[in-house]
Amino acid sequence: MLGTRIGVERAIAVTAFCAAIAMAMPAQAFFAQWTTGTGANNHWYELVLDDTKGWTAARGAAIAKGGYLATITSAGEQGFIVSSFFAVDSGYGSYWIGLSDAATEGTFQWVTGEAFSCANWGGGQPDNNTGVDFGGANGEDYAQFVWRSDGTTPHQGRWNDAREQGYFGYSVGSGLSHLNRKGYLVEYEVTPVPLPAALPLFATAMAGLAWLGYRRKD
Repeated sequence: MLGTRIGVERAIAVTAFCAAIAMAMPAQAFFAQWTTGTGANNHWYELVLDDTKGWTAARGAAIAKGGYLATITSAGEQGFIVSSFFAVDSGYGSYWIGLSDAATEGTFQWVTGEAFSCANWGGGQPDNNTGVDFGGANGEDYAQFVWRSDGTTPHQGRWNDAREQGYFGYSVGSGLSHLNRKGYLVEYEVTPVPLPAALPLFATAMAGLAWLGYRRKD
């Protein structure tokens, strides 16, 4: 009976560990380093697929990773990001970048303090839309990199200003699904060393399994 009980406990621990892994890793990430071409800076870039974060939360996550929301300061950098992470079939969605005019309306600033000398806005943007379904009373102060797989301009790789929480829930049929928040772009000046979110849980689970094994020996 003791052996059966220990076996059940071990199975429960393994199941809990697997569930924890699934819960702790909601985002996917892809990396690329810009090493060639005009303006190449040897920085690393990460595309994080995570539709749960507004701009402020995404900025905090980027800092916690050791980087910052990407600052796209040249046509070469824009082209590198597009060629590294996007393709015709990359779907629809928007990704936070490190640009905002929250401090002073109409004066966009990069989070790093770099000069804002290169812009890639979509047609009619930024517009600080104060409509109820868009920025509302606070307007739109945060930049997102927009992609739509049908290649329609001006939104394929262009930028849009959005409210802090971004937009979500638009269906493809609405014509606005490219505005749905889908993730964020991180830039690193040194080689990133990503730590899987589930690593601490893995250690805990392994310790639990070891403890169960110890009990069985008793």
